[in-house]
Amino acid sequence: MNQLLRAAPLQTSPSRFQLTRTHLAAIGLVLLVLFVVGDRRMGHSSHHSAGMATVPVKHAVAIVIRNPKNPYEVLTVRRSSDDAELPGAVGLPSGYVEQNESHEEAVRHHGMEKLGLALEPTVKFVGRGRILRRAYVLEMEEFEVTLLNPEAVPSVPHGSRGTPYASWAWQPPSALLPAAEEGSLCSRIFLTKNGHREYPLL
Repeated sequence: MNQLLRAAPLQTSPSRFQLTRTHLAAIGLVLLVLFVVGDRRMGHSSHHSAGMATVPVKHAVAIVIRNPKNPYEVLTVRRSSDDAELPGAVGLPSGYVEQNESHEEAVRHHGMEKLGLALEPTVKFVGRGRILRRAYVLEMEEFEVTLLNPEAVPSVPHGSRGTPYASWAWQPPSALLPAAEEGSLCSRIFLTKNGHREYPLL
């Protein structure tokens, strides 16, 4: 019997143990739930604590601008190839919220600073999400805005702070899918809240 057991190695199906990016994202969210303690409302704390560990939190906004000539398309930006987190990813414009700045104010200031675009003062809340990065927790709120001048053209790269953009384009929401699979939070919020695909957002 022992010889038979040695002669017949255990066969396992690799498909049962294969982890997709969606599985990894779900695992990351489970870890984040265990790791993060605090109010789900964004912008209330600069750190989250779990046991003896303290995780810095970065608060950010994402900007949804629809093409005035084709509302099905949104303004997308491509990160530079040397970006530290998502090199070459195509996503939505975004930026961090500065101290004593509201999320709505951050949307307008990043519109001008990173895109050279003046935006309408009224913003529409799209959704919020949270994701664990390598050394911090990213908390993001997403807003839809309109151009103050419908004929205005983005200027990319523009400004000197934050994530540099290599290019921009009007594209359908499907253009955000590859970056969402790689962990782009702004893309995941938009696709989930607009019914294109479900991602765990916390």
